[in-house]
Amino acid sequence: MKKIFSVVMMATLMCLFLFSCKETNELEAEYADYTVEENKQNIEDEGIEVLGKMDAMKDLSFVYAIQDIYSLLDLSEDQSDVYGDVAALIKPLVKADEQLMGVASLRSTNIAFDSLSNLFEYYGGVYTYNFDENTFVRVPSTTEITFNFPIGNSTTNNGILTLDNYTYQYATNEDFEGTELPKSLDLNLYDGSTNLLKFEMNVSYNSDNLPSTETTELTFKEGYSFVQTLNYVQTDVSWDFSFAYNTDAFFKGGFDLNGTFAYDSLANLDYYNDATPLLNVANAYIQAGNLKAVGQLNYKSLIDGMEAFNEGDHAYTKATYDSLCTIYNNGIKAVILYADSKEAIAKLSFYTTEETDQYVDETDTYFEMNVNFVFSDGSALDGSFFDEGFDELETAFNAFIEDMEENYGFSFEDEAE
Repeated sequence: MKKIFSVVMMATLMCLFLFSCKETNELEAEYADYTVEENKQNIEDEGIEVLGKMDAMKDLSFVYAIQDIYSLLDLSEDQSDVYGDVAALIKPLVKADEQLMGVASLRSTNIAFDSLSNLFEYYGGVYTYNFDENTFVRVPSTTEITFNFPIGNSTTNNGILTLDNYTYQYATNEDFEGTELPKSLDLNLYDGSTNLLKFEMNVSYNSDNLPSTETTELTFKEGYSFVQTLNYVQTDVSWDFSFAYNTDAFFKGGFDLNGTFAYDSLANLDYYNDATPLLNVANAYIQAGNLKAVGQLNYKSLIDGMEAFNEGDHAYTKATYDSLCTIYNNGIKAVILYADSKEAIAKLSFYTTEETDQYVDETDTYFEMNVNFVFSDGSALDGSFFDEGFDELETAFNAFIEDMEENYGFSFEDEAE
């Protein structure tokens, strides 16, 4: 458990370096008037509060029901094609116990079907589970695909899985003309009259048949909701997500890209010979409770700086690496901060270090560029930051994991191997 806790904490605070801020002024935030130890305590307190909001995720009712219908759909090879197609569609939800945010990938499964309209046209209907025959009996319909099935050990069909509100358009773009482009789709899962899970997808397309706006929303009986939104125009692409409990978005994030993203530019890009970057600036943020990380990659500035640097003849001196650090510090910025006060906890910094290798009869000293998040006192955030001072958070985290493993019947340790 100690290993999992350390990995999760480091991933939470360091992931911004992998992105490249929604609010650029936050990148210039002044340091909060806290010591490193006080920042530790604040992070622990915020982590415990966020875990409290995640408590009901340890036993989400839809997980058991979706696993039951998935098993029934996957029982027999001689069943209608609709069973396999619907099983593939809901598969990300089946694994939601092990990958809590994996439900977001539900939208991507739509591309597994050449034509969802054919699924509704040829296999649409209400399918009711027959306990004697261990199969489903269909009443045809062209507007819905509904399965009535038993949840758990029920001897009646108390579960309902429904797919409907499917709309689409055909692509006119000559590169993929005639392709069916989904515009809307709803999925609902019930236990009796109680809605356990609702999925809604809505997409709009531009004249090139690329998604201009796309929104997917998942809501759960226990009060959770997950929403993600994509917006695309020729010069900007943005994606945002939020995970909320009773409308309180305790975990959220997103990115936006500025550059040249017109369809012709993307379709005709020569990856080997075209030296003009499509990307100018990338901004990103991620926030858990009151802890927020923001970052910005000025790709054009970074490339221009490196091209100018490479034109020179440089020795492996401290001055050379200091120049490199300046280029990177100007091109890549990231800050971990308190969202409410907009005060920094630690800032990303590229810096030169002097390294020494000791051999039998000589000592080799050289310079290299390093990067890390740095606190106000100059110390760097590394794995050891979480080794001490987070006892209460680690205890709460371990209890959360153990409860999930017991309720859902799997091991995070096994999944990590």
